[in-house]
Amino acid sequence: MVSEAQREITLNLHIKSVHIPVTEKTPLQVIWSRGNKKAQTKKRSLDEFVQTALIDEKFQINTVMDIDPETNKPTKPKISHLTVASDKARGILGKCELNLSLYGDGEFNILKIPLQDCSSEEAYVEVGLKGVPAKKTSTPASPSAGTTPSNYSNSDSLLVLLEDCERLKKEKNKLKVDYETKMAAQTEKINNL
Repeated sequence: MVSEAQREITLNLHIKSVHIPVTEKTPLQVIWSRGNKKAQTKKRSLDEFVQTALIDEKFQINTVMDIDPETNKPTKPKISHLTVASDKARGILGKCELNLSLYGDGEFNILKIPLQDCSSEEAYVEVGLKGVPAKKTSTPASPSAGTTPSNYSNSDSLLVLLEDCERLKKEKNKLKVDYETKMAAQTEKINNL
């Protein structure tokens, strides 16, 4: 039997969206944490008509994982936490665990994770995880929302991120068109009342 080996992995965490049915305008943001490391998204809003907030933010995490050399997959879970927080009046809307070892090799593995401690059983966070071997040895760094070259190991990572950026722009445009279509339908219903 081949023993497991530790390998430094650069993880790209893409927080795609949050779905929580609400009855009033509700601000929210997503906070990722693992140990003393933290990253948070910009604030978004939900209301009774728009119950899925498009977050579309990426963070990069450098970490060491135990990898099985035969399968090239992590041998142990690496748990982090996602917290969906609102304003002071509403507090925490929900939270969930995110297993960082569920990353896709070179492409995003999309996960829809149910929120716990939430007012709705339908609530979830949609995230993508992609892992690439770190090109050079460095100390694990805090997640960063920026996309400057200093955040990446080499130009290959930048090319992958540019490709991801283009794909995400297309997804965002599709979501925008879907949203506008839904809003037009809602407006028409209101006007027909």
